[in-house]
Amino acid sequence: MASLVAGRLICYGIFLFSIAIAAVSYDPRTGTFGFYAPAKTALISGGICGSLSILWGILLRRGLQWPLLAAIASTLVFLTAFTWRSTVGWMAVAAGDTHKWFAATLISLMWIASAALVLFLIRARAESAAKAH
Repeated sequence: MASLVAGRLICYGIFLFSIAIAAVSYDPRTGTFGFYAPAKTALISGGICGSLSILWGILLRRGLQWPLLAAIASTLVFLTAFTWRSTVGWMAVAAGDTHKWFAATLISLMWIASAALVLFLIRARAESAAKAH
């Protein structure tokens, strides 16, 4: 099970990196591809969140158990941030700022992936605890 959890964490980290790159690669105001400077915070946060998730996956692959709890905690923090940011983004779209649709969509995808991963990690932790007893 640890190998499966580690793999999912690494894939999740790569996914976050990919979303961050997509965010800075597209300018929704002009509809063109290239560096979109206002999205550089997405690159920073996606890079940090992705790096942490990959680190937890690598540490789990090496046989350590505590990274599972760290992964659950950090993914819950990411989920909270993505909930807030996607809500703000979609509220801006609803208020008429149509340029926010791209960011809101990307953040919503990050939210979906984070929610699914949290559920998976909690289930993996419960199974691990059940096997230990």
